[in-house]
Amino acid sequence: MKLFEFIRKDSISNCIPKDQCPCTLHGKVYEPGANYTRPCRSCICIGGRWNCTEHECLATCSLEGGSHITTFDRITYNLHGNCIYVLTKLCNNSRFIVEGRLSIPLFRQTVLTSVFLRLGGLTIEVHSSGRVYSKQGNIHLPFITDQVTIFQPTTHYIIVQVKGQGLQLQIQLVPIMQLYILLSPNHRGQMCGLCGNFNSDDTDDFMPPGGVREGDEFAYINSWKSQVSCPDAEKDFVDPCVSNAPAEQFADQHCRHLEDPHGSFADCHCVVNPKLYLKNCRYDACACSDITVCLCAVLGSYARACAAEGVILEDWIPDICGM
Repeated sequence: MKLFEFIRKDSISNCIPKDQCPCTLHGKVYEPGANYTRPCRSCICIGGRWNCTEHECLATCSLEGGSHITTFDRITYNLHGNCIYVLTKLCNNSRFIVEGRLSIPLFRQTVLTSVFLRLGGLTIEVHSSGRVYSKQGNIHLPFITDQVTIFQPTTHYIIVQVKGQGLQLQIQLVPIMQLYILLSPNHRGQMCGLCGNFNSDDTDDFMPPGGVREGDEFAYINSWKSQVSCPDAEKDFVDPCVSNAPAEQFADQHCRHLEDPHGSFADCHCVVNPKLYLKNCRYDACACSDITVCLCAVLGSYARACAAEGVILEDWIPDICGM
């Protein structure tokens, strides 16, 4: 007997047994026993509720828009620096170190210009131009050794897979350089750097090399500079939209599509909250020398976050972003 037939026959009491209650997801109704899967999670409808099982998956630390960091434990903060910083490393050894070079060239907009991977005696640099270097000079892709595999599946991304370490770098090149560090759960609680300690506790990420938690976010950031001579990260960073009214108007016009309940991103709202991306979108569009480039990067970051949760958005790219 179908659920709607049962409800019609029992319409006198308007009640159905609990084990016959449906579940909802993204505005759709699912019958008892229905199931769905997402990366790192599988769920089944039981008694009107989704009963979900979490699975161990790769954790991600991201550096987006040149200045927006999300740690492995999902803490978000902004970094406005002009130096090379340790993003993540094993606290007790140097089997691998991931670093990023940040700079503030124009309009006080921080940009990521290079990603470094240090594996003992091997150092790999991926530049925002898409060129890859080692101490010996240019590296032509694909590049395969007993330590690492580097390849470029599309013009937009370079993938660096570290063998036997549970570490992968997804380096976005277009429209701007952005970095996604994927790490095996085997490293939980063993990490140091600006990506946090990866211990599933969102209250203690700001830990400097000395191991005593910093109360000041900027002291924590500056403690992970790879070059002591670099200037410290800035504490006071003025909202760029305050002094750039035309850019603010442009940003408000296009960034608001992220939270439009009937727009291209609406299907993902219940899975990935767009508020943080809306805030970053407005900031980056006002600060960037090329407004459309930075705006489109944020929209793409949101679409990527949705895809990571199993929600594939269609036709989300606005005309201003071209291809």
